Amino acid sequence: MLEDDPTAEPATVAGPIATTATLRLVWSGEHARLQDFPVEARCAAGRSASGADDIKLEADARVSRQHAVLVVEKGRLRLENLSQRGCFVNGTLVEGACTLYDGDVVRMGDSFLVARHLPDNLRDVELSGILGRSPSIVQLRGLLRVVGPTKASVMLLGETGSGKEVAARALHEESGRRGPFVAVNCAAIPENLAESQLFGHKAGSFTGAQKDHAGYFRQADGGTLFLDEVGELPLTLQPKLLRVLDEGQVFAVGATVGVPVDVRVVAATNRHIAKEVEQGAFRGDVFARLAEITISLPPLRARKEDVLLLLTRALPDGVTLSAALVNALLLHDWPFNVRELMKIATELEVKAQGRKLLDVDLLEGRVLGPRPSGAAAPGSTTELPRTGTPRTATPPPRLASPKREEPAPTKEELERLLAAHHGKVSDVARATGRSRTQVYRWLEQHRFDLKQFRG
Repeated sequence: MLEDDPTAEPATVAGPIATTATLRLVWSGEHARLQDFPVEARCAAGRSASGADDIKLEADARVSRQHAVLVVEKGRLRLENLSQRGCFVNGTLVEGACTLYDGDVVRMGDSFLVARHLPDNLRDVELSGILGRSPSIVQLRGLLRVVGPTKASVMLLGETGSGKEVAARALHEESGRRGPFVAVNCAAIPENLAESQLFGHKAGSFTGAQKDHAGYFRQADGGTLFLDEVGELPLTLQPKLLRVLDEGQVFAVGATVGVPVDVRVVAATNRHIAKEVEQGAFRGDVFARLAEITISLPPLRARKEDVLLLLTRALPDGVTLSAALVNALLLHDWPFNVRELMKIATELEVKAQGRKLLDVDLLEGRVLGPRPSGAAAPGSTTELPRTGTPRTATPPPRLASPKREEPAPTKEELERLLAAHHGKVSDVARATGRSRTQVYRWLEQHRFDLKQFRG
């Protein structure tokens, strides 16, 4: 099977799961596609691939007749390049063979595939607004379907633009509650008005309070209140929020009698709120009450097969993308996630001015990383030089990230980093500016066991 993808944080973890190594075709022949090719032991890839389990890329004239071979060897998926046109993995030219890790982007000609280990028991459900076919988003839909009908408060964790409000709306729709869905951005409420905005106020309770105000909790009565950026709530207000959650009644500013409310609270944050609890920046009792169930939303960079699916849905009918643009989009880190993708869709549509073929020039390098040294340009149509040396005779290279130019840490430096961060791969990744996938590759290269650093 493929190595686990540390960037794709699952919604739940339930022990070892049987998986099948799979290449997912996401683009070929100038069209977005989604076709799975499971690799049980060995299969070929190319225009003339003829076996029942082979990867057939007939729609792409730039794919060689026999372009590559995929082999499951000692529990890992390996790609062997057979084509003088070359194979690229994460933008880096493969000269012989290499191991494919979960989430790697493979390019053959102008066709693009994503390496995945797909859980054998993965079952998908439809859920309003939650789009995509990546394993992490399928798992998310299933979890939202299960959690939705419960009364539990939910904490949604995810990066900026990863779709927390969309997930909150899906929870509300699955809940069966007849009241409204009310979304509140806690970061946008002035601190001196936060209590009044949330819980309401009585007329005359403070300067400017000319009439009664119900507040967001009473507005959401019978429904769902979504508290986005809940980590921004003032510490002084948090005990009052806890009282409402525990007692089910709201005390407006200036009121002496509480008003009963039936509200399901869904909160969200992109901050490391558990650390803030440890540091005293957020109350632990409030966090525990808000996070009866915690759901992590996957970042877009962990959902490579969803990038083109979401983008093409947002673009006008009849337009297509150049191979160079597809390559750039799949290799982009997407720091602002789906929100950034939608902005890029708008930019492409506005700048295209009727063009049917959209190319990277429309984005002025916004999604392009530096080209790896020695690698051919991913958008080039020029064949690689014919050296006569069999590609499979070249020792398998260790693939470096195509977007980073900083040298990898030495074994001693990596050991110090692991010790300093107590074996937390995500912290080491942030410290080095690399992905967690790359950190796991370093661990494998130097044969480090994380347990020795985790005490």
